[in-house]
Amino acid sequence: MISILMKKLFLIPIVLLLPAGGASQTAPVQEMDTDEFIKLLPPPPSTGIRTRSIVIVPRVDMAVTFDYNSTTISPQAHGLLANLASALLSPELADEQFRLVGHTDAIGSDAFNDNLSLLRAKSVRDHLISNFAVPPQRLAVEGRGKRQLLFPDRPEAAENRRVEISTVLD
Repeated sequence: MISILMKKLFLIPIVLLLPAGGASQTAPVQEMDTDEFIKLLPPPPSTGIRTRSIVIVPRVDMAVTFDYNSTTISPQAHGLLANLASALLSPELADEQFRLVGHTDAIGSDAFNDNLSLLRAKSVRDHLISNFAVPPQRLAVEGRGKRQLLFPDRPEAAENRRVEISTVLD
């Protein structure tokens, strides 16, 4: 019985959400051009049946900034989102689906931050749809509140407030 269970466990790929390029990201990106997004967000190549594999899900933490307790995207983030939209609509990424994940700093309750992070991810999604005609079915949203701080040693740092985009794998 244990041997059958162990065999099944080895057939399950391990999925890692790593920053683009696989390295630790030191801060959310404030500027990234369309070509950089295209280069960093494609899914890993399909290799058929995967056993004992590690799948790296491409993601980018973006410095999409908001005013305190607000879901309104700051003007400073508009250029970054325009480049992201251009990449999402490019032939290289046109068939892919993506997840936008909102994060907060550690100020406030868990419930408040969970809701705020979800609303911020939705705000970015709505911005991409209404301003750039990114098809809505390609963009899922999620809020993680303060559970995945980029800088856990500095829980109140503004850099923890961000929206991440990751490629959704089949």
